[in-house]
Amino acid sequence: MAHIPDDLTAPLLGSIPINYNAANSEEGRNGSDGQENTYTKALLKKRIALVVIITLSAAAAAVCVITTNPFIFSSSKPNTSPHLHPKATLGALPPRFHFSWDTLPVFFHSANASGPWNDAATSEIARYGMATFEKWQSQGTNPGMTQEENIPVACRQIKAVNNGSTLPTLYYLNSVLDWGTSSLHQLLIDHPDYRLKDAMGQDIIAPLPGSPWCFNLSVPALREAWILDCLNTVTSSDGCDGCFVDRSNNMTEFHVTTSVWNMSLPEAMQFEISHMHTLSELNTRLAAIGGFAVSNNQGLSEQLGTSSIMFEDFTGSEHCITSLRRAASSGLVVQVHAGYIVDDGSNDTFNGCGSGDTNAMAAFLIGMGNYTYYHCAKGWTSDRRWPVQDDVWLDWREEYDRPLGRPLGDAIKSAIGGGIWQRNFSLGTYVEFDGEMGNGTIWWGDGVVQTGLPSGDIPKKRGCRWQSLPWNIDSKFSL
Repeated sequence: MAHIPDDLTAPLLGSIPINYNAANSEEGRNGSDGQENTYTKALLKKRIALVVIITLSAAAAAVCVITTNPFIFSSSKPNTSPHLHPKATLGALPPRFHFSWDTLPVFFHSANASGPWNDAATSEIARYGMATFEKWQSQGTNPGMTQEENIPVACRQIKAVNNGSTLPTLYYLNSVLDWGTSSLHQLLIDHPDYRLKDAMGQDIIAPLPGSPWCFNLSVPALREAWILDCLNTVTSSDGCDGCFVDRSNNMTEFHVTTSVWNMSLPEAMQFEISHMHTLSELNTRLAAIGGFAVSNNQGLSEQLGTSSIMFEDFTGSEHCITSLRRAASSGLVVQVHAGYIVDDGSNDTFNGCGSGDTNAMAAFLIGMGNYTYYHCAKGWTSDRRWPVQDDVWLDWREEYDRPLGRPLGDAIKSAIGGGIWQRNFSLGTYVEFDGEMGNGTIWWGDGVVQTGLPSGDIPKKRGCRWQSLPWNIDSKFSL
């Protein structure tokens, strides 16, 4: 059974929004984008009696370390100073890396399972704004080596390009799933109590390839080992600049109506308290050494000290535009990943980066802010045969070189029909997105025009549901 660590002594449930299957309700699925409701409000609507009991007991034993570094970057050139932003309460401040509005800002997140990157690949990766190397890096040729050994090699490869690449490189670390690629896996083998248990005391096995165990971060020794797994790659003089922390979103929905996780509601809440505390502590300790974390699907900056997030399930929709606009305006550095959801009306269940990518890209341009990056890819690995074989991560697309320019203002929404989003950029690019039809058009500054196919059968609120964000009331954890 999960337990609350002894060192968690301050109230937490009042500060961390928690969603108990809010998405399964009618109001959860169809609520207004403009609502500022938190998961806590959804919780009160659905489980008011149970919450009162559990909140009173848990509040006495739970804590979340809150950091207050209210910064936001605002320069399109290499940063010389951060600027105060009244809405941003950030933790691990990202390094002052280069960001430019000249062209579409893009990020890289992949792995070469066959071994180290070749020279052509390293040169290509160094062109991106940020680069994360996945857990599978070099696992195919170095099966006896861990990701702690393989990923820093990739970070060093990129830094060696052009006498030292300035883009931040990130080490992958999952906060819930033990994929068996890190040294933490051996700890779970040696210490069964480090593995998360269900209501019957049995190991929880995630229904994913490899049937991974789950980390029980309520165990202080494991929590410290997990945090050090990230810190050690960042403090090393030839390591990575930060960590990409997967599964950073609200995990309280380990309590579900199915038997997949089979955790009781109190156990799920206790697990989530430990999970959130660990993420907050990591952000605090990274900030102390000049590192940072990209928290996948986590946007609770005030509670957890989050400085950077990823939208993993972005698509061309009204809801994603609204969510991105709010995240960007709050001062968060944002990676926007599209490709999971086909949004072009083609019914193509595999390629979410075909013609529908125009819709997602247009939605991104409408909602983006400073330090916001884009990429569309179906998976998280690259083909070792590149550049002979196409690769969605390594291929440098024509759109990446088209002139963009600083936005001439915030995006506006016209009163035509259901409302057309519009935005102009200083180098001549103009973007529209039709929230009703779900398609966008980009008039690039060099005269090229690309239009996405209408996807009117796709709900306006589709996508951007995995994020733990204050306004994302029906966000939910999903495999």
